[in-house]
Amino acid sequence: MVILERYWQISDEMYAAALKMSLLTIINTGFVILIVDYGSGNIFTSEWYPKSGSSICLTLIFSIFINNGVNIAFAWLFAALRWFDRGFSCNANSDKKTRQLDQASYEDKNLGGVF
Repeated sequence: MVILERYWQISDEMYAAALKMSLLTIINTGFVILIVDYGSGNIFTSEWYPKSGSSICLTLIFSIFINNGVNIAFAWLFAALRWFDRGFSCNANSDKKTRQLDQASYEDKNLGGVF
């Protein structure tokens, strides 16, 4: 949906996606439980909170930590893969920083000689 809005900058697109995702998470977590509990008739009373209100709060708290934890885990994973690609070296002054081929080496390898 954010792609259809056609933002000029990636940061604006990411901000819009995060905002929409957080709003949908709150709607999905909070309002759906509220709608389900509304049929019982005792919403926002002293008996309601121990049964349903606390589960809404815990679900929102868990979703905050789990969603951010997954993002941090992916950041660490890609950092480890980048470190592996660089031969487990943190030397920024080396000439060849990656195991992958650059464009000139790729063309020499795959195109061969001149016909």
